Amino acid sequence: MHTEINVAPTDLARLAQSRFAFDPNSLESPPNCFIFGLYTLASIEAPVPSIAKLFAEHNFSFRPDHHSHPALIHPETRFARFEFFRDQTGPYLDVHARHVDGKMADLLRERCGLDIEVIPFTEFAALLEYIGDRFSRQCPVLCDFDMGYIPSRYQYQLIRGYEHIVFLTQYGPAQNRFLLSDQDVQDDPVAMQDVSACFDGMLNLKGVFNCYQVKRVGVPSPHLSMAEIRQDVVENVAYLTTGQNDAGMAAVNHYLEGMAQVKALNQPFYIFGHWIFLTQRKLQVRWCELARQTLTTPAQRAALADLQHHLRRLADKWGEFTMLDHLSRSTQRVTPAQVAQRCMDAARLELESPRYWLALQATL
Repeated sequence: MHTEINVAPTDLARLAQSRFAFDPNSLESPPNCFIFGLYTLASIEAPVPSIAKLFAEHNFSFRPDHHSHPALIHPETRFARFEFFRDQTGPYLDVHARHVDGKMADLLRERCGLDIEVIPFTEFAALLEYIGDRFSRQCPVLCDFDMGYIPSRYQYQLIRGYEHIVFLTQYGPAQNRFLLSDQDVQDDPVAMQDVSACFDGMLNLKGVFNCYQVKRVGVPSPHLSMAEIRQDVVENVAYLTTGQNDAGMAAVNHYLEGMAQVKALNQPFYIFGHWIFLTQRKLQVRWCELARQTLTTPAQRAALADLQHHLRRLADKWGEFTMLDHLSRSTQRVTPAQVAQRCMDAARLELESPRYWLALQATL
C-alpha cells in the first residue's frame, strides 16, 4: 500500500525537534531486520501479540561462492566463500511499489494483525520533508538503508549493496548527523553525507528509497491455534528433511565441511547468516511456550518438552559461538580456529533437530 505524503516543506533545523529514543530493554530481536522494524513500530503505538508467534521456522540453506574470490576467506572483507542461512524457497518479505507480500507479510497480517505500508521516495528533499514530519510528532522513521554506509558496521566503505532496514530517530544539526537504530545498536551516529550517499545508492540499486509504516487490521488472538501449530511443524519437517542438496540437513553437512577448512586456516572470518541462529532458537523456545497453551494430550506435551529442551541446548551452543566471535575481535586470546570449532559444535547438534520435529508432528 502507498501512503500519500502531504507535509509542509521543512529544513534541516526542524529535524532536530525529535527526542525519540528506544528503551533497549523493550526491544525484541528477531532474525530479520525488517520484521524487527515493523514489529517495533507497531508496539510503540499499542500492544501486539508475542513475536514468537511468527518464528517457529527451523531451516537451513547453504550457498557456495557467496563472495566470488579465489581464496576461501576474502582478504579484504574477511567473508568466507559460502553462506549459511535460513532457507528461503519463496518470497520472505517481497517489497513492491504499493505493497509487501511473502511468507512473513502473511504471518504478520494473520497472526499479529499488522499490514505494511510502503512509502517510496526518489527525491532526497521529499524524504527530508517526510522525516521532518515524523520527527515533529516524536515518531521514528523506518526505512531502507545499506550497511556499507553505517560506520559501526564492518561492511562500512568495504561492501556496498547490503540492504538493511533501520530506524532514524533523531537529527543533530550541530554535527549534521542522524541517530540510527536497529536490532543490534541504538543511537548510532550516521553523517548526513552517508545518508545522502545511501539514498543515491538505493536509487541506483533498485530505483527507489522506501520508508515503511504499519497499520492494524483486525484483532488477532494472543494464542497459537492448533492449525497454526500444525502449519509450523509441517513446514519445519519439510525444510529439515528435504532432499535438496543446498537445504535442510544437506546444507548443515556442507557447512560442516566448509567450516573444517575455515578452522584449518585459523584466519579471522565472517560467514553471512550466522547471527540468525541464536535469535531463532530463543524465539522457538518461546514458540514452544505458546504452543503448550494449546496442546493438551500427554504425548503432545512430552514431545513439545523434548523439542524445547533441544532448542535451549542449541541456543546455548550458538550463544557460545556468538560470545567467542565477539571476543575474537578484541583479544588474541581467542583464535579464529576456536570460533570455527564452536560453529561446528552447534551445527553437529543441529543434525539432531529433525527427529524432535518429527516426534512432535506424530502427535498432532
